[in-house]
Amino acid sequence: MAQSTSSHSYEVLLILNGPKDPYFEEIKTFKLKHQFFALQLFYIPEANVSTARNLGLNKSRGSYILFVDDDDILSENYLQAMNFEISDDSVVFTNVMSLDNLQLKSGINPYFIEFKRKIGVSNLSLIDFKVHSATVWAKIFPKKMLLGMHFEPKYKNGQDSIFMALLSKRIRRIVITDPGAIYYYRKRPNSASRKNKGIYYELSTTFKLFKGYIGIYLSDPLEYDFLFFLHREAALVKRLLAKLKLISPQNSRL
Repeated sequence: MAQSTSSHSYEVLLILNGPKDPYFEEIKTFKLKHQFFALQLFYIPEANVSTARNLGLNKSRGSYILFVDDDDILSENYLQAMNFEISDDSVVFTNVMSLDNLQLKSGINPYFIEFKRKIGVSNLSLIDFKVHSATVWAKIFPKKMLLGMHFEPKYKNGQDSIFMALLSKRIRRIVITDPGAIYYYRKRPNSASRKNKGIYYELSTTFKLFKGYIGIYLSDPLEYDFLFFLHREAALVKRLLAKLKLISPQNSRL
């Protein structure tokens, strides 16, 4: 995680969850060898990304929060570009590219297409970032905006999207970085969101998320954006149709 900004200006919280050996000792060894930046290491036995992120939120000491999945990579200027745009009333979004064995994958990248279209546009909101708004990575949040927020462990898929839906009424402004600041993510075919687990599982997951979105919106309909939630519901349906191979994966994103 080499960054062009000073290592004294940020902290890294690494939450190891699930199997402990041999990873915990290997990370401790790495930490001893790289004491030029603040690294806090935590372990929880439950293999649940929501539980891990909640622990990170509770233990963080900085004024701003960003999330990074364990096998993703940040461009060297990532934090510096974020720092240039941050403010207490906005969420900063960055460019996104995909990786495969540390090489850029070819093909359509909906994150990049969406980001590129918004360069130079002012007064951006979540509805302008339909793809980006389904994840918590590739963005930085003021910590005070997240007060009282937590990821819901009961969601095995879609927990990021549910979190962003809950948070959406607090997001008043979105700023984007220079496109050279890039979050490189890995498309893992066996990840929870991409692995095909059968029709019943897909229907059950979709229904649970559908119900979750409706519950969030109805909890405060005067503050939440109806069009944003309508889009999230439509995206769920298209994703399900793609999983059932009734439409192509390229048509499953809105």
